[in-house]
Amino acid sequence: EKSLEVAKAEAEEREKQHAEALKSSQEEKENLEHVSATVQEAEEKERRLASTIESMQADKEKLEKLLETAKQEAQEKEESLAGTADALKAEKETLQQELRTAQKDAKEAEEKEKKINKR
Repeated sequence: EKSLEVAKAEAEEREKQHAEALKSSQEEKENLEHVSATVQEAEEKERRLASTIESMQADKEKLEKLLETAKQEAQEKEESLAGTADALKAEKETLQQELRTAQKDAKEAEEKEKKINKR
């Protein structure tokens, strides 16, 4: 009877150890599943970040092109305005010269008229 009790106790002990091993194995499985899910989330975040970075790089390149175009347009307008300013200065000088000539001609005509009137 004693050996039956010993055998029963040993069987219970093995069953207890087996249950503990099963529990430990289940906990490890759950931990691995959690780690796997965490890795998948991290990989997805990494993919989204890579996509965002690519998109931002493309936006940066577009903005750089727009800036270069704006700089070129500003340079062209500046050159055009400088040319217009030079043309206006030249026209002003011409008009001033014509005004001086007209004033001189008017003064000469006035002096001739006075001479004629004196006679």
